[in-house]
Amino acid sequence: MAELFNKKTVRDIDVTDKRVLVRVDFNVPLDEAGRVADDSRIRAVLPTIEYLIDRDAKVILMSHLGRPKGVEPRFRMDAVADRLSELLSRSVTKVNETVGKEARDAVAGMTAGDLLVLENLRFNPGEEANDQDFARTTRTSRKHSPTSRMSLSTMRSASHIASTPP
Repeated sequence: MAELFNKKTVRDIDVTDKRVLVRVDFNVPLDEAGRVADDSRIRAVLPTIEYLIDRDAKVILMSHLGRPKGVEPRFRMDAVADRLSELLSRSVTKVNETVGKEARDAVAGMTAGDLLVLENLRFNPGEEANDQDFARTTRTSRKHSPTSRMSLSTMRSASHIASTPP
């Protein structure tokens, strides 16, 4: 139990010019036109995102959205990225992958203060199958950022990864 209280928070680490992978809960309702109908989950994580951006971190966000059966266009993260851009009054880049060349290239091209949203985690079959390789990929930033091992979760209790070994 004592281990639980020894966890670092984002304020305990120097994030300047580092790639920080953040697991967020952007599983928001969408209206019939595909726009975010209730942005309260997005607003809830804004202080963390702003803190990281203000300290020149390269912020990579990942989340799931809905319960798609494979890749379903209506569950793409575009509407979430658009709403996040509106709320922050800044550019937000969104890629169509969770892992892979497009995601790696986007991360490699980031500069201090950039914000990147990865595609819906549930588009990857490993997300709900408790695939340990996928779990390790989304737990640390190694796949996205070979020079950084920094990741944080704003929603650990909502994570669908049964167990992730260190």
